[in-house]
This record gives sequence, structure tokens and C-alpha cells, in this order.
Amino acid sequence: MKGGLILAAQALCFCASLQGQSTALCIEDRVHLDARTRAAFDREIDTLLPESASAGCGVEALLVVIAFDAPARCPSSLGLAYSSQARVMPKVEVFLNQVLRALAGIRAPVPVGRALARVAAHEAAHYFLQQHGHDRDGLLRERFPEWQLGADSSAPFLLVRK
Repeated sequence: MKGGLILAAQALCFCASLQGQSTALCIEDRVHLDARTRAAFDREIDTLLPESASAGCGVEALLVVIAFDAPARCPSSLGLAYSSQARVMPKVEVFLNQVLRALAGIRAPVPVGRALARVAAHEAAHYFLQQHGHDRDGLLRERFPEWQLGADSSAPFLLVRK
């Protein structure tokens, strides 16, 4: 997609209601990332969501699922945050194949891990802030240029609060 990519394509998809909100993360890696990609993912999550902890998968944790493909109803989404009625629910997903397409040929572990984490942090921010919409700048910005997704600098992805 020229000029930018949609981090949360087609608004938020809906799913059944879950309860609870915390800042703990439970990472469910269904794609079995290699060690270097996972390390880059973890470092970037720590940078973008410094208040969160990947301590475990308790009842109060936000479930972050790394899956291969987006669901058929949202085929171009890089990630999804789910909602029920007005509440963003404690489950987000990131889709490896869609992120790899957005990276346009980049397959090195560090940029891929970084990009997955940026999409995950974007979706997690919807949950932590209970915000469906997007901001003009920062982590909740709706679009980023493709080259930024795996780039070295995390600055464009930091949360901007007014």
C-alpha cells in the first residue's frame, strides 16, 4: 500500500466479551519465532510498553497472539484488537504473513521482530487505553510508512498522550 500501511485495518473487529484489564502481557507465539526474532520482539515491546511486564499468562494478563494469517474477514490487517460493545477486550493478535508483506522483502530477524512488536504494541495500546480510534501521531497513529515498520528508531511508535 503506497504512502502508508494500516496498522488497524477496518477499525476493530468484534468478538465475545472477556473481562479484566491489567498491564501484564501473555505472549502466545503460534508461529514459533526463532530466538533472535523473539529477542528483538521482546526488546521492542519493552521500549514501547515500558509499564507492561511479560511475566506470565495469568487471568489478568493481556493475551498477545502471534499468528500466521489474519482472519478472512480482515485479510489486510497486520494486527487486531477485539472489542465487545464499547470495551476493548484483553486479546490482541499480530499476523506474521501480513507483517512480512508490509516489510516488502525484509526477512532479517531484528527488523521482523521489531515490526511484529510495533504492531502488537499498537493493538495493546487500544486495550490499555480503552480507545477504539487512532491518534494523529505516535503509537496509535493509523498509518506508518512501510520503511518505518522495521526501522531502527522506535521514536515514531512511542505513545503520544495529550
